[in-house]
Formats: sequence, structure tokens, C-alpha cells
Amino acid sequence: MRRWLPAVVILAAGYVVFMAYAYPGYMSIDSAQHLTEARANHYTDWHPPTVSLLWHFVDHVIKGPLGMLLLQSLAFLAGLYCWMRRAYQPTAAAALSVFVFLFPPVVAPMAVVWKDCQMAGYLLLGMSLVLAERRRTRFAGFFLLLVGMAMRDNSPATTLPFLAFAFAWRPRSKGWGRVAAAVAIWGVMAFSTIEFNKQMTDQRTYSWYTAVASHDIAGVLKYSRRYSDAELEQLLEGTPLVVHAHIQWAVRSRYSPISWWSLLNGDGRIFNWPDTEAQRAAMARAWKQLTRDNKYAYLVHRYHVFREVLGLFDDHPLTSPMWHGIPAPDYVGPLHIQHEQTSFQIKVGDALMWIATETYLFRPHVYFFLALLLLPLAWRNRDVLALLASGIVYECSFAPFGGGDVRYSHWLTITVLVAGLVLFRRRYQRIELAAGEQPPALDGADEARAAGRP
Repeated sequence: MRRWLPAVVILAAGYVVFMAYAYPGYMSIDSAQHLTEARANHYTDWHPPTVSLLWHFVDHVIKGPLGMLLLQSLAFLAGLYCWMRRAYQPTAAAALSVFVFLFPPVVAPMAVVWKDCQMAGYLLLGMSLVLAERRRTRFAGFFLLLVGMAMRDNSPATTLPFLAFAFAWRPRSKGWGRVAAAVAIWGVMAFSTIEFNKQMTDQRTYSWYTAVASHDIAGVLKYSRRYSDAELEQLLEGTPLVVHAHIQWAVRSRYSPISWWSLLNGDGRIFNWPDTEAQRAAMARAWKQLTRDNKYAYLVHRYHVFREVLGLFDDHPLTSPMWHGIPAPDYVGPLHIQHEQTSFQIKVGDALMWIATETYLFRPHVYFFLALLLLPLAWRNRDVLALLASGIVYECSFAPFGGGDVRYSHWLTITVLVAGLVLFRRRYQRIELAAGEQPPALDGADEARAAGRP
């Protein structure tokens, strides 16, 4: 009790502070769409249906966003503690877990019911359990990984490098055989989550044609050679094109590497939404021809998109660095969600927004380059190396598809903070041993974790 009670008190105190800010769970427009589908029990594939399906069951127990907030935040805090215990004693592990939990770019998204935060909670806890020695614990970890992988379309990118680097079904497994087994397990899991979301979909939305194809077409025309209106009318024949004069000039004026939204919405839109099969086929044909004929322009466009994902432009404001509230009544009115923020929540939210806009703490490129710097230092720590690789590969998965919101880099920020703290402690212990100092006594499990072994 003397060993564990301080850790429990620290974790509980940190969670109380979090709930004082986040209660009962903030909601964005995406969150409102999830809850709308959950209550209607009718699922589209604009977002992975697993999120709405989970909310469907949780909403029967706790109405509104609170239930989902508890799931994602408790899983995340437990995962943090499990990772910190791989290098620290209980009290220090609890204190560092709370530090990461309440770190501004981590806590700001975690207070919102988002698929990104649901994914982060289940993945972080699942990854720690998968590396345990007991098989039952490993199976629980794999289940959590499956749930986390189903939360986002690109979330399988988080688990492939992690399992390939860190997982071994048997402690003595080594070499390419271990990697092949891990990749095979990942393949089964990825296929299962993709197929499950596909089977749960009641209505297809064809988001690729709307978001990716339109954005790439505009991006190519932004950086390609000049096309005449006659050429573009022929290339875009059959698409829901709205502009028919000075087409390329109109596209370039509406293009933004941050998002495709302005291309399909508003009075100056370039396209209407492709609603028919013929329009979607025409969008795919135009995308294929333009990207094939203008490979360099396509790469330049995608380079600028990824720079926005990383927040590399200091003079560009971050896209949605945080959200502390609920959407307009038009979105949440039918859901009967009401929330009036306390003065404490308003002050904390304002402070977080100031940090996001006036400092570099919310800039994803800071954590991306820090992860690259930590990689060679973590080479002998398979679990830390795997966690860093997970964050890097996941961040890079946005390059071909886009996305500029800061919350898309939430997982990268988490992996860098956790991996950095664990790696720092282990390297410090090696320095102590080299200097002849005796480290604190560890039990068997602690010793294995401190050595970086699964």
C-alpha cells in the first residue's frame, strides 16, 4: 500500500483536473455526426462506423458525450501509466503520466469526443498490454488494438511499425521470422477492421471522390502548365464542374493546401458534390489523367499539403488547434445536448488557445523532427523504437490523403512524449551503471521493462 497509494492519488488528482476542464466532453461537428448516426442506428462511411456503433451502446448507459469521454480518457491515462512503468517506479510513473496527460497539445484534443482521441486511448493501452508476458494480457491488448485500428481509416499505419519492431510471440523469437509473424498478425487485424467497417456501413458517401480527387485535381492545376478552357472542358467532361470560363484561374484562386472544402462549397465553388455514379467516374478519370500527365505538379501539391499537416509555415495559422465547446444549435439541437461552460473551463480554454497560437507547442513539425532525432538513440530499445516509428509512419500517412487539423497529429505528439521520457530514464540508468552507482532495486517485471524487453 505504501508503494502504490501515492501513485493512485497522483493519477486520481490528475484525472480530476482533466474532468474539471473537459466535463462533460466537448463536441465538434464530427462528434455531432457520430452521435446522430449512433442514435439513428444508421451508419455512413464518411467516418468509420465503429465510432458511431460504439457510441450507440455507450449512449444507452450514459447519455451524451460523457460516456465516450470517460472511455477515451481512462484508457489513455491507463496506457500512459503502463508505458511509464516500463522505466520508472510507481510514484514517478504516475507523476509523469499526469504530466503527459495534461500537456497542452495532448489534453486539448483529448477533451473532445473525437475518433482521433478514441484511437489514441485504445492504441496506447493496447500496445503496452501486447508487450506483456502473460498471454491473456496480450489477447486483451490485441483486442484494444483492433478497436483502435477501427477508429480511423489510416490507423492501421500506427500498428504495422509497432508490431514489426517490438512484438514477439515468444521471447526468444528473433530475425525475419519474428518480423514476418508480426506483419502477418497485423495483416489479419487490418483486414478485419476494414471489413468490419465495410459491413457496418448502411450508406456509402464516396468520400474519396469528394475530398481527395477534387483536391488533387485542383492541386495539379495550381502547379501545372497552363491549360486552356477548351482543354479543361474536355478533361473534366462529365464532372460536376460549375465554372466554365477562366477555369484554371478560378481553380487556383480557390485552391488551399489545407482543405478541399472551398472547392465544393460556397458561391465561388469549382465543383458541385459528385452525387451520381457517372460524375464520380468522371472525377476518377480526370484525376488519373491529370496526375499522370503532371507528376511533378502532383508531388509539389502533396508536398504543400504535408507541410500544412506538419504546421511548417510559421506565418500560417494552425487549423483548428483546439476545440472547447459544442457546435451551433443547428447541429446539436436535435441531439438535446446542452452545456454551459464554467469560468474555470473558459479560462483554461483561453490559456490553451493562447499557447496554440503564440508558441510552438502545438506545431506538429516540432514533434516530427524530434521523433527523427530520437530514432537512432532508441535503436537498442525495441519498444521505444516501435512507438516512435508508429508516430512517424502514421503522420506520413496523411501525405497522400491530406488533412490539416492539429488533432491529426495528436498520435505523433503522444508517441514522442512517451518514448522520449522512457528513453531518457533508460539512458540515464546506463550512465549511472557506467559510473558505478547502484540503481534502485527492481522486481522481475520491472527489470524486464527497464531493459526494453517485451
